[in-house]
Amino acid sequence: MNGNRIISVDYAKAIGIYLVVLAHTQLCAPLTNWIYVFHMPLFFFISGYLFSFEKHTSFKEFSILRFRQLIVPYIAFNVISYLAWLLVLRKVGVNDDSDISWYEPILAALQGKGYDMVHNVPLWFFMCLYIVEMIYYCLFRNIDNNKRCIMIAVIAVIGFISGKIDGYFLPLCLSIVPSAILFYSLGNMFNGKILKTNGLLIMFFLVITVVVAHFNGRINMHRNFYGNYILFVLGAFSGIYMMIGLCNLFAAKLSNHRLAKYISMNTLIICGFHLLVFSFVKFIMVYVFDINPNILEDRILGNILFACLSIVVCVPIIYIIKKYIPFIIGKR
Repeated sequence: MNGNRIISVDYAKAIGIYLVVLAHTQLCAPLTNWIYVFHMPLFFFISGYLFSFEKHTSFKEFSILRFRQLIVPYIAFNVISYLAWLLVLRKVGVNDDSDISWYEPILAALQGKGYDMVHNVPLWFFMCLYIVEMIYYCLFRNIDNNKRCIMIAVIAVIGFISGKIDGYFLPLCLSIVPSAILFYSLGNMFNGKILKTNGLLIMFFLVITVVVAHFNGRINMHRNFYGNYILFVLGAFSGIYMMIGLCNLFAAKLSNHRLAKYISMNTLIICGFHLLVFSFVKFIMVYVFDINPNILEDRILGNILFACLSIVVCVPIIYIIKKYIPFIIGKR
């Protein structure tokens, strides 16, 4: 612990958002599939880990607070990225979306359907997390541990059924919510606890994530597609344990964590803007340095550096938002 902050969680959020950014580059399929095994379940788990009923005793106050912190940014980031897509991005580049009607992304954003939000797919997480937290608060507020375990098992079954028969057509991310609540609720069960880990267990769970990525292929949580659901859950929790274990080691060994803390505090802004930053960086590559962005395709080192650069370019965006328009991220 450091004051009210949990250093290992700062590392987990920082590394997690970097993996989100990296997975959206032109990274080779095996590594992308590996990241997709656990990167979004990790964020739902961390969100649950940080939630406390003791801290939020009023549902009304909690719902308003999280509306400001999640839905207001969801709306603001959608407006910004939609205008960028409508005026510029849909008409240029290899991903030409000019055949998509101007209103289709708006309808998708209103419904919270991430895959159809061609202007900024990752924003689905904002809507989904808000719905998850509201449902979780109502379902789990006044139940004991035995009922909690039964409820989690029921939710896991609903998530399995939803992935099999529903696909992704329900609005407000409701198709995805059961699976997301599974990770959120288990994260909340560990609230205030420290997961004991060691190097051998970290390696063991790393191997499991690699095996799951190989046999289960690409997971698309935002499309409610999990392949084999049992493998998905096994891989997700193995990845979560691996990441928490690594970050516990980082927290114990590295005294200076200012960079991790800074990135951790701004994960939502990075999530909301990194695809726009991708377009800006590629524009600079082409029109300033005469470099074809396709040279990044399947290049591990190149995409690692590109993801790092994109996060660096997010820094002035973070500064401008927090300095001049903090209300769009729920700050007063």
